[in-house]
Amino acid sequence: MSGLNDYLSSLSCFSPVQVKSISQLFKKQEIKKNDTLVNTGEIWNKVVFIEQGLLRLYYLTPDGKEFNKGFFSDNELVWPMSPIARQEPSRFTVCSIENCELLVAPFNLFETLIKEMDKWPEFSLPFVENLLNLKIRREAQFLLNDATSRYTQIQSEMGNYIERIPDYHIASYLGITHIAFSRLKKSVKLT
Repeated sequence: MSGLNDYLSSLSCFSPVQVKSISQLFKKQEIKKNDTLVNTGEIWNKVVFIEQGLLRLYYLTPDGKEFNKGFFSDNELVWPMSPIARQEPSRFTVCSIENCELLVAPFNLFETLIKEMDKWPEFSLPFVENLLNLKIRREAQFLLNDATSRYTQIQSEMGNYIERIPDYHIASYLGITHIAFSRLKKSVKLT
């Protein structure tokens, strides 16, 4: 749990006593590759700290096609930031790309405790602002850049873990086919 404690301490909105209280909500959970944390149609009711591993968030079309929307790696906190994500059945799935060591807490207890500490706005606003920045940047990438530029951008954003993501997941995230990504990857290596 030292990783979680270090992470919460780095947010600078919590005292050491508050960090300890929050950390006590989390329980260790190990999941295998391709295990699901949040299924489409479920209410997202947990907070996950990734001690080690890699998760992906994706949408599934009625005909079974997956569209990756995000990846989360070691030492990241993943939680339902939007009230819709907490209150309505999920439209996406969160699952593991590799075996993971996680710390998991019930969202309602997590939120209640932080609100009782009078720290919810101070805690949540930076996460929401970061998510909005990512969404604006991603939208601009899709509207203004070609696949090569999008790939170069995500290489810099995910540099520490992009090699752990299978190519077909990266292709989906870029909005191209696996075959087109294979060609793109070869051309980028040649330059």
